[in-house]
Amino acid sequence: MKIGMSLGISPREPITHAVEVVKSAEDLGFDAAYITDVQLSMKDCFAALTLCAVNTSKIKLGTGVTNPI
Repeated sequence: MKIGMSLGISPREPITHAVEVVKSAEDLGFDAAYITDVQLSMKDCFAALTLCAVNTSKIKLGTGVTNPI
């Protein structure tokens, strides 16, 4: 069984917090991590995913996208 997690980045916390959470998830054996892409209320998911990609090696990364329809 594969297990993933999702994470949103509050404007009040640094993007590096997402990196710490995703690295911990990878160390715990999670298969995937998704960072939410929410308009106007969260920090940029693509910058966070880039930092996560540089700092992890096995975990799959993706966006959690909001469909406005």
